[in-house]
Amino acid sequence: MNDTELKEAVAQNIVGYRKALKLTQAELADKLNYSDKAVSKWERAEALPDIFVLKQIADLFGITLDELATKPEKAAKFRVQHRAFQAKILVPMLSAGIAWLAATVAFSILTFFNVWTAHSWWVFLFAVPVSFIVLLVFSIIWWDPTFTFLFVSALIWAVALVLFVVVPGIDGKIPGQFNFLFFIVAIPLQVLEVLWAIFKKPPRKN
Repeated sequence: MNDTELKEAVAQNIVGYRKALKLTQAELADKLNYSDKAVSKWERAEALPDIFVLKQIADLFGITLDELATKPEKAAKFRVQHRAFQAKILVPMLSAGIAWLAATVAFSILTFFNVWTAHSWWVFLFAVPVSFIVLLVFSIIWWDPTFTFLFVSALIWAVALVLFVVVPGIDGKIPGQFNFLFFIVAIPLQVLEVLWAIFKKPPRKN
């Protein structure tokens, strides 16, 4: 296979699998941190991504590098291997669900033994930031940085909510009189996260 044939094979596969995933050129480009013009060149067989990007594309489509570089048969249907995609969704969701299962079990035990009945529902409140922490970890490992940004934001406000509800005031009442300040503190934290995301975002490659 010469250079031209390789470009054409990769181009056909990118087009086929992209459409199978119902992605636009811009959406695919965003996932790869490239411009849609670059993706358009690849799909017209005018350019070939480097090996690192080819590996990213193959992983995204759930295929091997060999499959990406092999010209598809004329009658072949592009099938995306959903197992990897499903795992990247189901595993984090199930892991986050464990936090809620633990909260349900704890609530049931506290209710059954009539312990801490006034605040036993707090276990569900604590499950909120815990589940966001779990999803944040998986988003850093597997998902797009956009999800990481969203889960960090959710975690900031979830922690503020928990502190607002459970921290007693000087007079011992719950929630405390000045607990709204936890939300005030969350505002600059959110702003800092936005600025960090803007600073961290690499420029798109052509």
